[in-house]
Amino acid sequence: MVFWLVFSLSLMGCVSGRVLVVDALRGLAIVLMLFQHVFLYFMAGVLESDLYAYAYLVSRLSAPLFLLLVGYCVCLSGGRRVASDGRRGFLRHVIWRGFGLFVLGFFVNVLRLDWFWSANVIHLIGFSVLLCGLLYAVGSVRVYAVVLGLLLAYSAVKPPVQVVSSLGLLSWFMVGGEYPMASWLVYAVIGLGVGLYLKGLKLDFNRAAALGLAVAWVSLIVSFVGFSLDATWNSTMFLLFVVGSHVAVSSVMSFLGSRGGMNFIPGFLAVYGRHSLLLYVVHQFLFITVPRLAGFANTLGAAEAVFIFVGFLGLAWLALKRLES
Repeated sequence: MVFWLVFSLSLMGCVSGRVLVVDALRGLAIVLMLFQHVFLYFMAGVLESDLYAYAYLVSRLSAPLFLLLVGYCVCLSGGRRVASDGRRGFLRHVIWRGFGLFVLGFFVNVLRLDWFWSANVIHLIGFSVLLCGLLYAVGSVRVYAVVLGLLLAYSAVKPPVQVVSSLGLLSWFMVGGEYPMASWLVYAVIGLGVGLYLKGLKLDFNRAAALGLAVAWVSLIVSFVGFSLDATWNSTMFLLFVVGSHVAVSSVMSFLGSRGGMNFIPGFLAVYGRHSLLLYVVHQFLFITVPRLAGFANTLGAAEAVFIFVGFLGLAWLALKRLES
């Protein structure tokens, strides 16, 4: 039953009309996450490894990329569902999806033997869906600007943890768990804004990505000049690094998808993207719980970690293609 809950939630991401570039980017985010986690949970002395230090810089893009796509997909879903079911129908869909993700998040805590009430990335995605859905339903540019401004201001101020932790239940939202929601929601709201902006300009995703390529490279250059591996998740430089990298990657994916002989690359990644939630849940058990119970967590070498990464990707792709057929 849990499997079909995860499977159905994963298919609800962008409604029935899939967008190849969006699925490919979501697939890329999952691949980056798997790359990061296979080294983090299997490899010995990973934090002292030069190999991992440089790879970690790139793999850190996975979570922001996925959240940007969450906001963008809420915009896609809103455009279709509001037209067919009205705003109430769209809000019912958003509430159901957010509630389902919250339930799934607690199940993931049990699956990987964590504290049940710990906030994880699935809770963050669920809350992102709810917030972006409400912003879309309200349809006010001013309200969107205020929410985005508050989230950016919070990221800039970075209140000390000891101050926020005195706020009771609110501290669970602000600093609790592996992905504190108050710091990470900004990426989903930016993704929603990208969708609303493109909708207002009546530009398709591919053309908009191409037009933003120059801005992307400027952001990348600026961020690399001032970026360091110890930069916090919500620092200004990391935000520039994220936005620049994602627009650049989107442009590349759009270019490949528009070329008949090269669209196999986004097509390959899109298989992972269509089932990203299912892959996330399965890998939590295989990459975290199993090594802990079996006693080989953080004991393997780099070659063995790469073998696990490639093997899992290959088997997962074959299994997902069979599931779709």
